[in-house]
Amino acid sequence: MSRSRMITHSITLVLLIVMVLTATGQPVRAVPTAEYVSNVDMTYDDPTKTACTTSDDDCSRRGAISFANATTEGSVTHITIPPGTYYFSRSGSGENLNATGDLDILYRDVYLHGINNETTLIDGQIYDRVFDNHGGTLTMEHLKIAQGRAPGGNMGGGAILNRSGAKQILNDVIINNNSVLGTDPNNDYGGGISNYGIMTIQFS
Repeated sequence: MSRSRMITHSITLVLLIVMVLTATGQPVRAVPTAEYVSNVDMTYDDPTKTACTTSDDDCSRRGAISFANATTEGSVTHITIPPGTYYFSRSGSGENLNATGDLDILYRDVYLHGINNETTLIDGQIYDRVFDNHGGTLTMEHLKIAQGRAPGGNMGGGAILNRSGAKQILNDVIINNNSVLGTDPNNDYGGGISNYGIMTIQFS
C-alpha cells in the first residue's frame, strides 16, 4: 500500500471517531453487567422489604436501595418512587449499611425516579441526613428532599453527602429545610448538600 493511501485511511478513521463523538455528545458509557427495576410500593421505612417483586407491599425505598447495594458490581438499578410522603422512622445516625438513619448508596449505579418534585417527598424527620453516597453514581429526578439533619462533625450535608469518588446527578429536585447539627467550620457545612465528589445539578 502506498504512503498516500495509508494517510487517507488514517484521516478517514479519525473523522469517523469525531463523527461518533459528535453524534452522541459524549463518550459511550460502559455497558452495565445487569439492569434492575424496583417499584416502591409502600411509604413505611421498612429495611426488610427488599424483595421488590410485582407483589404488593414488598418494596420500601430503603429496601429498594439495599437491593441495589447487593447487586453485582457494574449493575444499574432503577427505583421508581410514586407520589407520597416517605418519612424516616429508623433512627440511628453513623450507621453506613443502610439499616438506620440515612439512605446509604454503596458503590453502585442507582437511579431514583420520582413523579414530580411536589408530590414525591422524602422526609428525614431530623433523624439523620437523607442520602449518603459512598462511592456510586446516584441520579435523582422529580422529587423533593426535606427535614434531613447531618450529625455534627460528620462531613455535613443535611440532605445529601456526596463523598470523594462518588458521582451525583440532580434533575428537577427540590432540596428544602435541611440542616447540619454542629458548628465546626471544618466539618459542619452544607445544610442542603456537602459535595466531595462530582456533582451535576440541573433544573433544581
